[in-house]
Amino acid sequence: RSSAMAAASLDAYVEAAACPLISLVGLAHLHGALSQRARPPTEEPAPRYLSFATDTAYVEHQPPPSGTHPELVLKHGWLHKRLHVSSAVAVLWCRWDSSTSPTAVAAQLEALRRSRRRSSRVLLVLVHTPGEAAPQSTAGDERLSALRRACDLEPRTTLLVDTDATGQTISSDSAGRVERTAVEAALAHYRDEVRRARKPKGLPPQRAARQHFKRAFYSELARDAPGAEKHWVQAYASLRELLRVIGFSSPGATPPTDAEKAVSFGVPLHEVKRVAEFVNRKLYLAALAVPGRQPDGFALFQAHMRLFRALVQRPVQPPVDQRQGAAAAHLHHGWLGKQYRAFARRVELLPAHTPTAAAPAASAELAAYGEPGFYYHAAARCALERRKQAEALMAHEAGRAACGD
Repeated sequence: RSSAMAAASLDAYVEAAACPLISLVGLAHLHGALSQRARPPTEEPAPRYLSFATDTAYVEHQPPPSGTHPELVLKHGWLHKRLHVSSAVAVLWCRWDSSTSPTAVAAQLEALRRSRRRSSRVLLVLVHTPGEAAPQSTAGDERLSALRRACDLEPRTTLLVDTDATGQTISSDSAGRVERTAVEAALAHYRDEVRRARKPKGLPPQRAARQHFKRAFYSELARDAPGAEKHWVQAYASLRELLRVIGFSSPGATPPTDAEKAVSFGVPLHEVKRVAEFVNRKLYLAALAVPGRQPDGFALFQAHMRLFRALVQRPVQPPVDQRQGAAAAHLHHGWLGKQYRAFARRVELLPAHTPTAAAPAASAELAAYGEPGFYYHAAARCALERRKQAEALMAHEAGRAACGD
């Protein structure tokens, strides 16, 4: 059960940098020139690299199991797969000298293409060691031209690099050129994935939330912050609609129809909670990172907590017994407290607030809600309530034991 809970948890990913994932295949001793390359502080975060000598079974595309997981908003392991397994680009490294067979290189390239999703990109890096007979000009190399034609390669997807005299490393300039080309291809892949994700129109709310979630995350990977925020907002709106369908209608809301219940009623409340927490943190972190939008960040978090504060468990018939109610409340208040603590830690990182006459409303809101202690106090109240529910559970179990149950 603990491994299943770990797979379902999204905590490890909410503040993880959205970096392109790139596979490096072949001539593994040269890969360190990219993964360990010194980068200027102003440069975008470094991509993640997966390094393989030859065997790429770890990242080979596996068709998903049948079914659409109607009870889930987000499939377990989806974020792990996108950040650590399913690379946007594979870079094949091959020796390129007078003895290299273009046919052998083409065979390796085609095998790598077949093992990957059709939407992912493949680059070819041909490595030459100075002193070996190989043309330095791509235009004059007939073998390279034939290889490109045979494998349908565009010039920008094929790079020629030189190693040092020992053949054990490549220059920093060459590593930078390979990385820039790979990152550009990765960003193009992620932009394609945003467009390829199914349009949520007409989908039940849990699947609409899933598609917006995917589009938002792919937009982050593509370094499109406005696009990501737009889809995070739409994902949260879909989750609110899902709450209505599964039995948490706000006053005045339209009751769910039988058709809506048929496709969405099976989604458990804890599934809505785990995804809503992730999406809300994405939204308020983006707002808090911009000085002029910090009040928006506080408002987003407070609205989220107001929405879920009373949603301990779904209304069921017949009502749950005291033990089940205490167990659900124990978990719920732990979940609330975790979010208050996370928000308090983020507020602690904000620069000291100086009230301004230009924005009195914003200044008043920051003065009222910009203190970390306010949220630590709320987390403490949740901890006390959680303890109360634990004591109720223990008393219930003691009563059952006394009765011989």
